[in-house]
Amino acid sequence: MDGEFDWDDIVSDLGPRLYAYFSARFPFDVADDLTQETLIRLVQKVRESKYDPRRGNLAMLAFGIGHYVALEHRGSQSRVIRLETAFAKDVNGVTEFESEMIQNDLLVKLQAQFKALSAPEQQILSLMIDDDVGISQISTMIRMPEGTIKSHIHRAKKKLSQFMSSKEEA
Repeated sequence: MDGEFDWDDIVSDLGPRLYAYFSARFPFDVADDLTQETLIRLVQKVRESKYDPRRGNLAMLAFGIGHYVALEHRGSQSRVIRLETAFAKDVNGVTEFESEMIQNDLLVKLQAQFKALSAPEQQILSLMIDDDVGISQISTMIRMPEGTIKSHIHRAKKKLSQFMSSKEEA
């Protein structure tokens, strides 16, 4: 499957677009590294036959990978709960640790629901929510018409709303 792609053209096309995506969020030297990491992972996915063109085009896959590369980079700079505050009780007698565990349980369920969305829905929502990218920018980045992007957003919101409504009833 790797032989079907002209990697020079792909890198020439996607490289600057990915770099623009990362440089809007990170310092230039970090954006450069993250762009390279994303392109390396893209090649690996194609070579390992993990790219299915029926689920989206190569640019969508690249920006999906880029999104996770950005999250990994941010996660490497994650916060640490200070022990003296983690077990301090709030007015309801719940510790910060207990509260985080409850939130994490809901978060895990919501993440599973998010992963059940289609690949384009996941990518579009991630770009909008995590990276604060507008519909027209997303359209340009992943080369998908704005109307199609809006349809994906509508369907994803409906699915997630149904999930959240079922959680409120439980």
